[in-house]
Amino acid sequence: MRLKSNVMNFESLYSDYYDLMYADHPTSKECEYCEGLIQSQILKAASMLEFGCGTGRHGEFFEKSGHRWSGVELSKTMADKGIKKGLDIKVGNIMKPMVVQAKYDVVLSLFHVVSYCTTNSDVKTLFKNAYEHLNPGGLFVFDVWYTPAVLSLKPEKRTKEFVNDDIRVVRTANPRVFWNENLVEVNFDIQVFGKADNEQKLTTFKEAHLMRHFGAPEIRLFSELTNFEVIKEEEWLTGEALSSTTWGATFVLQKKS
Repeated sequence: MRLKSNVMNFESLYSDYYDLMYADHPTSKECEYCEGLIQSQILKAASMLEFGCGTGRHGEFFEKSGHRWSGVELSKTMADKGIKKGLDIKVGNIMKPMVVQAKYDVVLSLFHVVSYCTTNSDVKTLFKNAYEHLNPGGLFVFDVWYTPAVLSLKPEKRTKEFVNDDIRVVRTANPRVFWNENLVEVNFDIQVFGKADNEQKLTTFKEAHLMRHFGAPEIRLFSELTNFEVIKEEEWLTGEALSSTTWGATFVLQKKS
C-alpha cells in the first residue's frame, strides 16, 4: 500500500489551539534534557537551529539559557505566534536544502518531527539538510517513535480535555496502523466549547497525521548514508536503554569531518 508522505504542517484550525493543548507539556524538562545531551558532547554549543519549531516553545527556553537559537517552521500561522514573542523563526520547508543560510553547532528536531518523514527519501533529505546546516563536529539531536514499543504497546484510541478561562477543547485521537509500512495514521477529532452560555459548541474539525516509527538499525543506516555518526541512542527524557516500552527514542548524531 502506498501512503501519502507528509511533512508536519499545522496550517489549519489545529494551530489555533496548539498552545492550549500543549500548555502542560514538559517543555522546560525537555530543554534541560537536551542541554545535558549536548553538553556531554560539546562543552559550549552557542548556536542552535530547530527544525519544525512550532510556536517556539523550546526556543524561548534556549534563548533564556544563553544560546543563539533560530527556528524553521512550515506553518505560517504557527511561526507567526513565535515571531510575535520576539523569536527568530523563518517560515520555510525543512525538506528544502539550506533553508537557512547559516551553520550551527546543533540542529534540533524535537517532538517527533522526524517521524513525520514517512518515506526513505524524506528521511535522507532531512538528514542531509541537517548535515548541511551544521558546523564541523556539530550535533543533530532528535526523537522518534520507536518501533519495538509501537509493536509491543500498540497505538490506542485516546481522549483528552484542555481548558482555559474561555474555552474547553476535547481531542480524540483514533489511530489506524499500517503494520507493513511502519506507519500510523493518527486521526484527530477536535471539539471546541465556549465556557459561557452553557458550553455551546463553537467548532468541530478533524486532522490526520501520518507518523513513521523507527528501529535503531534504521537510524544507524540513514546516519551512515548521510555522513553522520550515531553517538547516543536512549529513551527520551529518562536516558534509559531503549526497550519494548520506549515509545519515544532519542538519537544524537555527530557530523563527520
